[in-house]
Amino acid sequence: MKKHTIVALVQDRPGVLSRVSGLVRRRGYNIASLAVGHSEQPGISRMTIVVESEHVEQVVKQLYRLIEVVKVSDVTEDPTVEREMVIINCTRRPRCVPRSSRLAVYLRPKSLMSAPTRSLSR
Repeated sequence: MKKHTIVALVQDRPGVLSRVSGLVRRRGYNIASLAVGHSEQPGISRMTIVVESEHVEQVVKQLYRLIEVVKVSDVTEDPTVEREMVIINCTRRPRCVPRSSRLAVYLRPKSLMSAPTRSLSR
């Protein structure tokens, strides 16, 4: 099954997240990922929904029927940059230094906190 990424601009009101996720669930689609945050416009939130489905056009049409939805876009084919973030808290022990150094080369961490016996990286 193909994953589609849908971006919806919605009014920033209580209950909107519940209504949108409920609509997708009632249609029988699996939500693989859901993220909500403020947009550049005051009073508007951006919802990014990753749905597992072959035919997502019906979901887009149904989302437009909700009063709080301002705009819906299927951005599956648009060029994107995807990144995941992990916070690592590790104790500095002499035997762990070589392994930590190898991970640091691969992950290119940014240090958030460093102390003589502990470090916290992102």
